[in-house]
Amino acid sequence: MIGEPSGLSPVNIPGLGITIPAVFPLIPRRPLWTVPGAFFFEPTRIATAMEESAITHSVEVRVEAYFLEEQSDAEKGLFTFAYRVKLKNLGQDTVQLLRRHWVITDSTGHVRHVKGDGVVGEQPVLQPGQSYEYVSGSRLESPIGSMEGTYQMVNQKGESFEVKIPQFTLAVPSVLN
Repeated sequence: MIGEPSGLSPVNIPGLGITIPAVFPLIPRRPLWTVPGAFFFEPTRIATAMEESAITHSVEVRVEAYFLEEQSDAEKGLFTFAYRVKLKNLGQDTVQLLRRHWVITDSTGHVRHVKGDGVVGEQPVLQPGQSYEYVSGSRLESPIGSMEGTYQMVNQKGESFEVKIPQFTLAVPSVLN
């Protein structure tokens, strides 16, 4: 069972039917069940993830992914994952994220391209040194897959550029162990 702090609500991902637990954005860089005073996660329910990162055009993108067992059904070939993305503007210009393009691949070779404006309904503007973080989710039809992609961004001079989203693995913990 996942505990939820008062005042926070789960995040629903429209169109996917995925609900990210309210405490997901609070997951630290080490397993939550080892953090004193933190809300308890059963280790088998949410696996810790490797963080992947890339820097393109002075924008750093860091991504972590987690398996959501309670929203998955292996018998139906439905595997649900949440991921957290943190963008940081390392440059001297103000930049804005306009669009995203995700390439989602599962272990059967099925590839999906997801394109759209902004992320989670926003087109964040990042001043030099500023960060922006969001959580979202994806479903696969196999227990292992990957995601990668690009963000279309623009700087204060009106120049467009692409920022790489590093490839990261989506995997059911028991499959990798």
